[in-house]
This record gives sequence, structure tokens and C-alpha cells, in this order.
Amino acid sequence: MKEVHSMVLALQRTVEFENELEAHSPSGETGEVTFVGIMSTCFEPYMSAFVTDEDENLSEILNDLLRNESWMSSSTTHVLKSSTELFLHIQKSVRRCAQLTTSKTFFNMHRIYKKTLLAYVQALTRRLPPREAPVNTSDSETKETKVKWENDAKRLCAIVETADYCASTTEQLEDSLRKQVDEAFEDQINMKNEVDQFIGLSGKAIKSLVSLTVNRLEPALNFMTKTNWSNVTRVGDSSNYVSTLTRIVHHAIQLVRQNFAPAHYRVFCDRLVCAFVPRFTSSLYRCRQMSGTGAQQVLLDASVIKTLLQDMLTYGLEGEKKRKAASQAFLDLVNAEMLRPEGILKLVLTEPENFADTYVVLFEGGNLTDFQQLLELKGFGKEAPAIIADYTSIMRATGLSLETQTNANTEKSSDSADLQRLAAAGQNTVGSMKNLFGRLSNTIMDSNLQDRLRISETAADMLKRGLGSR
Repeated sequence: MKEVHSMVLALQRTVEFENELEAHSPSGETGEVTFVGIMSTCFEPYMSAFVTDEDENLSEILNDLLRNESWMSSSTTHVLKSSTELFLHIQKSVRRCAQLTTSKTFFNMHRIYKKTLLAYVQALTRRLPPREAPVNTSDSETKETKVKWENDAKRLCAIVETADYCASTTEQLEDSLRKQVDEAFEDQINMKNEVDQFIGLSGKAIKSLVSLTVNRLEPALNFMTKTNWSNVTRVGDSSNYVSTLTRIVHHAIQLVRQNFAPAHYRVFCDRLVCAFVPRFTSSLYRCRQMSGTGAQQVLLDASVIKTLLQDMLTYGLEGEKKRKAASQAFLDLVNAEMLRPEGILKLVLTEPENFADTYVVLFEGGNLTDFQQLLELKGFGKEAPAIIADYTSIMRATGLSLETQTNANTEKSSDSADLQRLAAAGQNTVGSMKNLFGRLSNTIMDSNLQDRLRISETAADMLKRGLGSR
């Protein structure tokens, strides 16, 4: 507005005049008296027009930046151009205001900056995919879905990095405003909400990226569920669906790593493991009946998938970079997540007379519904009622409820708890468990997988040693 421009010009000349008087004032002659603000403070009651003008200016700038945004990050900074440009304009506004006043008007301008940043958060949030992406029900990935994932992934990576940049830059802006504003308003400068909003946006974007990536893996899992594992007659190399999973995961992590800071890439890998393994486990339940040989093949596949997940942090890296990227905590996370699918497949290899005992140990009691689903996966027919009765008897003997809920996402067994629970069941139960684990170990060793499959030690293995020492 012309009136605002005229007022600002008059205030600028007034401030310059005050500073000139202050500079030419003989040292010590004025004592505590200062010329700074002696006239310019008279403008303060009328500065709301200036604040409104700056508000409209920043709003227009933000709209222009968003309208021209490519939504692809810079190859060097990984952040959206609009974010750096926005903070440059905010900094210019801060300098303009500070040259005029650092009193109440300066404090009010801090509210405009907060408003502008929240508007930017909302604009970025609108670029996130729908909260729940539709599950991919196809059996293969098309070129179109691959290209769409690439574009979505690059945009989400840019939003994550931009949100992180904005959060840290907003903190710096808050510190700068506190240092410049009059002491009376210093404690009222607060931009924590804006920082939290950007941090929350970063988390949402990573979650969306993980969801899109897991959904991209769904066709391979669909192929697995439609395979007739009861017709498998020999254990060969890893199955075709595993090759598809490997190809997609390698493509995904290479793109994400190129567009992410190391810390964000680690978070992405953690969340991808925690999201994919439950989906893989759920797919196992949807498989048709598995023969022993079929279960051995899928157990081999699971081992390859486990290695694939373990290698995500270091894939494609060499030397010192690979050493720095490696993490034992990440390996432990993958191992813990894979306990349940591995346990399901080992259970399918168990003979009918040991099925209930093995289930109780591998899944810490589990629950009747889950137990019945695994009976269907194993393909038990007339033996099923007797096995259910056996399971019911064990649960009552050990004092566990048939409704015990087992977390299918992160199966973490407690070996000491297993020992205490079985000891309480009495010596007969202990004797049957010793026989059980003898037969279970022989079943796995006789499957000829020991040279091709790395089977991690489970609660069952440790329990067997504990019982053997009695």
C-alpha cells in the first residue's frame, strides 16, 4: 500500500536521524540519555499496517513459490527450492523490521513468520499420498507402477529432507529473533510448535514412503500365496518370488539412499523391516496347504529374505563406507522380526504328535485361533481334533489361557519364562518336551537344509538344553 510505504520511508529517515544524532553526541555529555527511539517510538501505535502489509507480501511469495515448485529436490542439498527461498524472504523481512523497530511490532512480526511457516507445513502435507494406499492385488509389477513409485518416492524423500531442514532453520530463526527483540518480549518469542510440526511432517513422509514400498512388494507375496506348496517335491534354489522381492528391494533402497541423509535412510530401513515382515507373515497364513518339502523350500526362501533385509544398510557400499553403515542393532531388529515367520515354517515341519507342544514353545502359548490357522496351513485332516485337544490340555496344564494374544509383528521369546512355565507343568510334561525337541532337531537335520540354510537358535533350542541338564 502507498500509505504504508510512505510511513515506512518516514520512519526510516527518523531512525537514521536518531542514529546520526547518537553518533555525533559527545561522549559522556549526554550521560544516560540516548537519542535512539526518542522520536521513532511515536510510530509504534500505527505499525499494524506495516505488519499487515508484510503478512500479505509473505503469503503472496509463498503461493508463488509453491506454484513454481517442481517437487523434486536439489541433487546437492536434497531439499525443495521453495524452502530455501522462503527462509531467504523471511530473513529479509526480519532485517526490514529490525531496521525500523525491535519493540512490539517486531514481536508481532514473529507471529506472521509462525503463520507463514505453518502454511508451508500444510502445503507440504497436502503432497503426501493418501493415508492408506490401496493394497496391490496383482501378481507382478508393471512399468507404470514402478515409474509411479519412483516419482512418489523422490517427492517423499524431498519432503522428508525439506521438513528436517525447516525444523532446524526455524530453531535458528527463533534464536535470531530472541537476540534482536526488545528484552520485554524476549521470553515471548516461541516457535516450538512450528518446529514440532516440521518434525511430525518428516515422520509422516517416511511412513508414507515405507507404506508405498511395502505395497510395491505385494505382487511378489501374492505370487507366493498362490503357489501350491503341497506339490513341491524337492528343495531347490530360492523361489521366483524371492528373486522379485530382491530386485525390487535393491532398486528401492538405492533410490532412497541417493535422496536421503544417512540418519533418515536408517529410519526408513528400520520401519521397512517392521512393516514388511508382518506382511510376509500374513502371506504365509494365506498360503495353501504346505507339505514338508514345501515348508522346507519356503524356510529356505525366508532365510534368503532375512539376509536381504540384513544387508539393506550396506548394500552397494564398499570399504570404509560399508563398515560405517553396518549396525548390530539393525541385524538384531531383523532377527527379532523374522522369529515368527521362521517359527511358523519350522512348526509346519513338525510331526502331528509334536505339533501342539512345539507351537506352545515357539509362540509362548499363542492362542487358539492362531493355532487353528496353522493347522490349516499344515493341512491336517482327521488328526486336527486330537491335536487341538492336545493343545488345550497343554495350555491348561501350564496355567495359560487359550485366549493369550501373540504379537504377530514382533515375536520376542523369553527363554527363562519358557523354562519356568514348563517346570510348573510337572515332570511328565518335562519328559515329553525332552522327547519333542529330540525329534524336532532330527526333523530339521534330516531335511538336508543345514548346509544351505542358516537357522538361528530359538527359545526351543535353549529350552532343550535346559531340560537336558535336569
